[in-house]
Amino acid sequence: MFLRTGPSAFTNASFSQTAQSLGGPLVLIGFSMADTVLATAFAAADRDLAVEVIDDAVGGDPANRKILLKPLAALAPRARVTTLHELFLEDATRFAAANMP
Repeated sequence: MFLRTGPSAFTNASFSQTAQSLGGPLVLIGFSMADTVLATAFAAADRDLAVEVIDDAVGGDPANRKILLKPLAALAPRARVTTLHELFLEDATRFAAANMP
C-alpha cells in the first residue's frame, strides 16, 4: 500500500519507482474511479505502462460507472477494464499452459 499526495498513485515516489521498475501491467483497484483510479491510469499511460482496471474492485457511484469508464478507452491498448473473475481465469489459463508438458 502506498499513500498518495495527489490524485494519482504516482505522486508517491516509492510507488512510481516500484511501478516503473516492475513494468506492467499494473492492476488498479481503489475507492474511487472518478479520481484516483482514472488519474493513476492516465499517469501510467504517460509512463508507457499498461494498466488493468478491475471494475468490480473499484468504488464509486454505480450510476456513473459507464461514464467514468469511457475515458479509459482513450488509453487503449495500454489500458483495459476487466473483472476479478476474468483476471483470475486468464491467469489460471496462462499458468496451466506454462506448466503443460
